[in-house]
Amino acid sequence: MNKVLITGNSGMLGKDLCWVFKQNGDVVVGIDINEFDEKKIDKHYKIDLCNKESVLKILKQEKPDIIIYAAAIVDLNTCEEDKKLADCLHVTIPELISSNKKNEAKFMYISTDSVFDGIKGNYSENELPNPLNYYSFSKLIGEKAVLQNKNCLVIRTNIFGFNNPLKQSLAEWAITNLHSEKKIIGFDDVIFNAIYTLDLATIIQKISKNDFKGILNIGCKGAWSKYNFLQYLAKSLGYKEKLIEKGNSDSISFKIKRPLKTNLNTKKIEAITLIPTLEESVINFCQNLKKIQL
Repeated sequence: MNKVLITGNSGMLGKDLCWVFKQNGDVVVGIDINEFDEKKIDKHYKIDLCNKESVLKILKQEKPDIIIYAAAIVDLNTCEEDKKLADCLHVTIPELISSNKKNEAKFMYISTDSVFDGIKGNYSENELPNPLNYYSFSKLIGEKAVLQNKNCLVIRTNIFGFNNPLKQSLAEWAITNLHSEKKIIGFDDVIFNAIYTLDLATIIQKISKNDFKGILNIGCKGAWSKYNFLQYLAKSLGYKEKLIEKGNSDSISFKIKRPLKTNLNTKKIEAITLIPTLEESVINFCQNLKKIQL
């Protein structure tokens, strides 16, 4: 049994990490700016993560064996408009936690596939990143900061999942519109191999038992366009596939640059443990989604 500290535990990935580690019999402690049902974990601290004194106090008090840094600002506009906040959450605080000399915990930093420019796709852990926006840039700087310290693992990934009630992530946005029979556009030129948050949490729990350090890609086997992903999602949930129109990212004038082909090479993680195909991960997502009231 380990004591596991999870930052951002009210988020899509955070809540699933809490569930998986709790199911494994671990003691789970969460830190988040939002409220969280303490019945689901052992302790929850509702604080602003940018409050360094509070974070250090919690570390000293809890003495976790494993720390999973899943807190992040995923809204690209917010990161561009408030670079100080992005730097705090993605760089300053993870660096503070991972470098804390009184803390001997294993530190796992959740990063992103968008540290790459998306020109070629199928990126391995050793390839040179080239972020296109401030969200990705701050996450890359965060990676470099935590990797200066011992016992740190950076996990690059792309996730899909759901909140209850649903919010505005890709899958949630699609489901909300499909449920109302509204047409949506799926980009055919944006390629990824995202993984369902519960599948990712399960893999993280498994590898937390091992002494892995450095960088590790975790995504599903195979790569799909967002159009293919949304088509399969609609089909799996019984929605009308014709509501999804094939489109191209050039048809929309984004204020912020986004990479196109960010699918990650998963050979390294496949040699360590089983990972799902995209089909399997979507089906798992749909089975769990159906348990809540849309």
